[in-house]
Amino acid sequence: MTTSSNWVHDKNPQPSLNDKIMDLLKIKSKLVLVQVHELERIKLSTHKDRYVEYINLLYKHYIIDGLSKTYLC
Repeated sequence: MTTSSNWVHDKNPQPSLNDKIMDLLKIKSKLVLVQVHELERIKLSTHKDRYVEYINLLYKHYIIDGLSKTYLC
């Protein structure tokens, strides 16, 4: 029996890349200004797959872990 690629086999659906970008932009006051500008640029880009790692790191830091801004000392 082979598994079809058009079925969802994961019980916990993962948000899409666009959903992650929108979630991050909703909390733009918690992000560093450069990150907000970069996310707005990526949102308009047609090649979002180049930025998957960057978006996933931001999503994990701000949404999943709930951490605050990173400041330079």
